[in-house]
Amino acid sequence: MGKYDDIIGLPRPELSPDMRMSARKRGAQFSSFAALSGFEDIITETARTTDCRPVPDQDRVCHINAVLQFIEDNISLRPEAAIVFFVPDSSKSGGTLFTASGNVRHIDHSCQSVIFDDNRSVAISDIYDIFAEGYSDEN
Repeated sequence: MGKYDDIIGLPRPELSPDMRMSARKRGAQFSSFAALSGFEDIITETARTTDCRPVPDQDRVCHINAVLQFIEDNISLRPEAAIVFFVPDSSKSGGTLFTASGNVRHIDHSCQSVIFDDNRSVAISDIYDIFAEGYSDEN
């Protein structure tokens, strides 16, 4: 006599219709599984490049200082300026050069920053190049 002889002839148990799994839920059991979730984000972040902080030469530093002085002398006119500045990357070494343009409201000597009319500020130490409307090298 076999181990299952007592149940071999019984009918197959059927689930009631309200207990059956829907085709959608049944299919979800076999959906793809991402064992390395987040790995692609890490690869993308690693592949993202940053630039080294550019160091302005002495001539460029003199130009920056001259333009800043011109802006400060004409601050009541709210001179329009374009500032190329370095922004360090928050998650890796290096960063990116950005350009901010607008009318300058104030040069804050205590914070060492240039403040635009829309309250954006740029640290003077991060400035790589600067242009101001009305300024020329002959000034």
